[in-house]
Amino acid sequence: MGTTAHHQQQHQQKQQQRGGKVQQGGQKKRGLAGPATPSPSSSLSECCQLDRAHMAPASTKSAKRKAAEALLAASSPTAVEQAQQPHVQVAACAADCSHSLANGWCHTQVRLPHVDWGHVLEAELGGVPSFKLAPGYERIELPGGLQVLVVENAAYIGNALGALRASMQDPVVAIDLEWRPEFGRRFTPVAMVQLASSSVAVLIRTCRMSYKLPAVLKDFLKDPSISLLGFGWAASDEGKMQSTFGVGCKDFGRFLDLQAVAQGLGYCGFGLARLTRAVLGLALPKSKKVSMSNWELAQLSRAQVKYAALDVLVAGQVFRALRLWHSSPSLCEVCHYDLARVSSSSCSAGGGSSASGYMCSCGKGFRDIRGYLQHCERADHKPKWAECGGCGCARRLPWPSGMAKGQAGGGGSSRSSSEEGAE
Repeated sequence: MGTTAHHQQQHQQKQQQRGGKVQQGGQKKRGLAGPATPSPSSSLSECCQLDRAHMAPASTKSAKRKAAEALLAASSPTAVEQAQQPHVQVAACAADCSHSLANGWCHTQVRLPHVDWGHVLEAELGGVPSFKLAPGYERIELPGGLQVLVVENAAYIGNALGALRASMQDPVVAIDLEWRPEFGRRFTPVAMVQLASSSVAVLIRTCRMSYKLPAVLKDFLKDPSISLLGFGWAASDEGKMQSTFGVGCKDFGRFLDLQAVAQGLGYCGFGLARLTRAVLGLALPKSKKVSMSNWELAQLSRAQVKYAALDVLVAGQVFRALRLWHSSPSLCEVCHYDLARVSSSSCSAGGGSSASGYMCSCGKGFRDIRGYLQHCERADHKPKWAECGGCGCARRLPWPSGMAKGQAGGGGSSRSSSEEGAE
């Protein structure tokens, strides 16, 4: 996992030097905010029981129906094993640790699972185990003990959300939406709601539920003990959520936007794929062909399931990795700025930019560092900021290391937009 794995090891060493150990159980540290997490050793059988109201009487059940219910009621060994694996626990920050764009982002403890995300991202879903739990309800097992639950029948949403809750090692649940592409003025409602803890993704196909949010899902979204984590939510998801279901992020119990969190740490204008590369050092598959596909198909392709599940699973991992960096300050080996230090400016740590973005000496402003650098190159203006080739953040020049744009060796310390295309 590159830099993140290094920070996990460094974080553990610091805790041991203080006389403590990385906690692997479900107990909270004294003084940490947030709800208690489920005991990792507890069975998931309770959350895997079917809602009795939706079960047929025993006398009318076929052998096939009984077999399906027995499979659904059984606990998931992979989920139990995942819960028992060691996690790196990141403590909550003090209440006075603030973020101008995402206040409270670091005020609850989080846990990072030990997962080979490179293996997960490369996995072909056609070759992984999958189980038809019931009509309109499927479980797919990814490498590293990760799971994807695809729900097309509203009767099983409660069961899927129960499994999601049981898997939660911290309050963070990533959320995303998918809908059929719009052409012209045609409106298309939300076809799917994606939710994910650190190990379980739930894909709820609302297009198979008359484009309505079942009451049990509404209650989940409104739960104040859960921190829902979106990405660039205001750009389009919020409008779609409101126009389709009549609810928005103001109706959620708690809500954070990962793009806003990242922006305050120096990753201004980053999409999820670009942010994943900068933080995890991995390439997140973001195929335009899949993202613009028909999400209302009677049967989703495996490529669609993988795309939708990874969007929320990886977003949560990136957030937790940024929390780890923030809790264990260290300097970037290239620009020598503190990693994940919150700045008072809106677009960069280390005094990287103004509140409106990156302002050129000619008075022209840019929201994205690459657009700013491209302009400076074309206009032959001396840039005030550069994109660090180490941490990926936009940093004000000169850097504390004394390395200005283009002066460092070892593969280069900074990047311009002409060196690497936008992601």
